[in-house]
Amino acid sequence: MNKLPYNSEIEKTIIAILLLNKKIISDIIYTINPNYFYNIKNKLLFEYIKKIYLKYKKIDILTLIDNLNINNKINFLGGEKYIINIINIIVNPSNIKHYIKILKKKYILRELIKIANNIIKDSYKDNIDILSHLYKIEKKIFSLLNNNNKKNFTTIRKILKNIKKNILFKKKNKGLLSGFISLDKVTNGWQKSDLIIIAARPGMGKTSFALSMILKILKNNKSILIYSLEMSAYQLINKLLSYSTNINFYKIKNLSFNKNDLKKINKKIKKLKKYSLYIDDSSNLSIIDFKIKSRRYLIKYNIKLIIIDYLQLMNINNKNYKFTNREQEISIISKTLKSLAKELNIPIIAISQLSRAVEIRGGDKRPILSDLRESGAIEQDADIVIFLYRANYYYQYNTNKKYEKTELIISKHRNGILKTIKIKFLKKIAKFINF
Repeated sequence: MNKLPYNSEIEKTIIAILLLNKKIISDIIYTINPNYFYNIKNKLLFEYIKKIYLKYKKIDILTLIDNLNINNKINFLGGEKYIINIINIIVNPSNIKHYIKILKKKYILRELIKIANNIIKDSYKDNIDILSHLYKIEKKIFSLLNNNNKKNFTTIRKILKNIKKNILFKKKNKGLLSGFISLDKVTNGWQKSDLIIIAARPGMGKTSFALSMILKILKNNKSILIYSLEMSAYQLINKLLSYSTNINFYKIKNLSFNKNDLKKINKKIKKLKKYSLYIDDSSNLSIIDFKIKSRRYLIKYNIKLIIIDYLQLMNINNKNYKFTNREQEISIISKTLKSLAKELNIPIIAISQLSRAVEIRGGDKRPILSDLRESGAIEQDADIVIFLYRANYYYQYNTNKKYEKTELIISKHRNGILKTIKIKFLKKIAKFINF
């Protein structure tokens, strides 16, 4: 049987550098995971070095030996001689990053071997749920790829330094701008790891708003992934063509345009082809498929924003979950969306339906948080909840204007203010623009 990949000399060299170079330790101690060390003696030594440094902000050989003695670990190493031999190694501190890179590489290779062995073992089981099996494999590999360089530990000094930097360079540290100026002033753009819910009753223009926003974001050369569970990719692109050319969607769909329209369309097609928009129009999207695909697309296409149209069309599709009602299933989906936004470190926008309570209720029919369909978990998990409201949808005011006033009602904003923002709805092409 082949030996697992590791390099004992590299492990010892890194420990020697940590013990002998006080200036280096503060920069690298947080970047090394104890599991990177394969040799259990070296792993133990590193764990004690890290523990002592975190407590006293310094490390020396005598303190290390003393702590090992107190905890009866020195004999496990074979005595003080093991440590003395390590510090006698001739080292080059300037190569520390290269040594750590080798250390991590060996660790990843060992983990991949472990994952591969588990895949083979589990694949022999007849009763295995194949989707769950694939999801677990994908999750483990993605975790290695995505989280290996993450530092979960931080200090107040580092956080305050970043906050100060953000204050001084506010304009340079905005999130992903939606292109709706008044909205961006309130949100400072869609922030990484945020879950944003955009909700309205059917026919209010949820998808049209999302597409209007997509077009604005694409112009800034950002990659967007949209899961279109209701509308086909073909219909979606026709809508974008309509918005780009200001030609009615049905004229494009039915090919009933004139020569001037055709020139406009051809011109915009050339432009749209350059944009980084990726569409998945699977009609029956499970949350497992969503996670697997999103991780893959993120790595392959450098996705900066994910949009789901719409949330209530997603499902769990896993026999391990038993639900007594739809609200429980939506609760799992909602929590997963928020969890994935944090994991991928990008904003996720989910379009959501509102319950019929809006229509039953008297008054002006402006939505409130309790109107969210299967609402409990959605309201709790979301960082921002925005309701789309067009008064003319209900009251059919007689107006010759080319547009309708539309309200974006920010009813939840975890890190900001609540506000109602006005935008315009162009009736001819069902497009939303700045007011």
